[in-house]
Amino acid sequence: MSRRSFLTVHDLSNDEIAKAFLIAKLAEKGEIFLRGKILALCFLSESTVTSSSLKASMIRQGGGWIGLEGITGTHIEAKNQSHNDTLVCLSSFSDVVAIRGPNRACGWFTTSSVPLINALSRDEHPLPAIWLLFLLHNIFETITGKSIGVIVATRFSPTITSYYRLLSRYGLRFHEFSVLNELRMKRYIVNEIEKNGSNFFQEDSPDFLRSMDFLIVAPHASLTWAPERLVRKFSKELRPIDYEMFKNLPRNSYWFFVPHVVLIATKRLTRIWKRNQMYESAIV
Repeated sequence: MSRRSFLTVHDLSNDEIAKAFLIAKLAEKGEIFLRGKILALCFLSESTVTSSSLKASMIRQGGGWIGLEGITGTHIEAKNQSHNDTLVCLSSFSDVVAIRGPNRACGWFTTSSVPLINALSRDEHPLPAIWLLFLLHNIFETITGKSIGVIVATRFSPTITSYYRLLSRYGLRFHEFSVLNELRMKRYIVNEIEKNGSNFFQEDSPDFLRSMDFLIVAPHASLTWAPERLVRKFSKELRPIDYEMFKNLPRNSYWFFVPHVVLIATKRLTRIWKRNQMYESAIV
């Protein structure tokens, strides 16, 4: 694989992803690929799951990490240093920089001397999309033709956008159920899904769950960049996520909550439950 940035799921071809998964499986068996390498975090907003996962991965692979997580107490907050100056500094001490902030990721590209990883921007969150694809390949012998359910809120979620853009390249059937019409996925993303060879269905009730192989639950975390009026309306009209909604799931189906999918990067597959186990566990 070439040495370049990973800012969007479009930056990797299916063949490159397959090669990365082979390396990941070797890493699971104990092979070390990043000895002596340094990852810099340039996180302009706080993170728990993504930052912990990246740092744990570097440590397990014989490398290390530097950088900042949030701007509180930094020269950026004091207006003594710009975002770009911070990125230039971090890139001079590292082999790769993971960036996280409210802007669009591609705007950073020209200011770094090393490859960049998009660890969440306004437009995409490609890391959990790659991790979800890796998970699906580990669960199912083949993912082509599988039915993926997505419920609650998607329109303003960079994570769900990345899921759709990447997974649609593998011939899936997506079923989306949203509380509000205004929170349904953008039409141009749906067009991209269909252009990639997958199917997209907008559902009006949870009854579709009876035919799902895998379910993604995208709660309030998906509303970070939604207009305030939609956030208020969503909170008012949100149907509680409860047993009644999920009782029609097939017994061999899988589900997870979006904020915790990144945990699979550290082998926390115990957070993915089969239907007959999910009511005995709590989100950690």
